[in-house]
Formats: sequence, C-alpha cells, structure tokens
Amino acid sequence: MDEDEISITPDKEEEEVVNNNDSDDNEEYSLEEDTWIEWFCKLEGNHFFVEISDEFFRKKTNLFDLEREFPNYQQYLDIILSKEAPSSDMLTEEYMDQLKKIKEFYGICHRRFLYTSLGKKIIIV
Repeated sequence: MDEDEISITPDKEEEEVVNNNDSDDNEEYSLEEDTWIEWFCKLEGNHFFVEISDEFFRKKTNLFDLEREFPNYQQYLDIILSKEAPSSDMLTEEYMDQLKKIKEFYGICHRRFLYTSLGKKIIIV
C-alpha cells in the first residue's frame, strides 16, 4: 500500500478480537459505536497510535502553532473530537483525501501527547 493511501479496514488484530467476541448479550461489535479517535486508531496501519485524550486536544498550549501549519485546524479538531466514528456513507473520496491531512495532524499531536505525564504512563504499560 502506498504511504499516502489510507485503508479503512481495521487491523487484523482488531478483526480477531471482533470475531472472537464472547459477550453474553450477543451484540455485534460495530465501528459506528466508537468515537472518531477509537475508529482512527483501529485503522490498518494506525496500530502504533494511542488514543489521545479529549482533554489534551482542548488545552490550547498542547496545540501551539498548529493553526499556522494546518489551515483547516479547527475542522480537524472538530472531526477528531467527534463522539461518533464516520459512517460508511461518509467515507467518500473527498473525506479520505482529507483524512490524509488529519492523520498528519493527529501524528504531530500524538508525538506531543507522548511527552505528557499521561502519555509517558501509556508507553510504559
């Protein structure tokens, strides 16, 4: 797969967990039940990303200078902080093109998050 391509299928590891779900209520796992961050971190090739807390994104000092680098800064934040994963009808070619830039934005935030006390705890575990 090309580095610029983004696959919307979950990692194989995640698929195994989904297929081996032995819940008592027999509800099927649905990606639509995830937040956007949970959905994004489960995408193929994104297994190295951790789920960044909403609080991190809401603190402006954590995102210092990203507004200049990303003209759609506020739009990216709104998408990332969405409490719902995108539905299949939202996954248009235009959205997938935009997702490449959002992945770059999330990657920078991810790197910054890992330097926080909470991020360091996640790495150690």
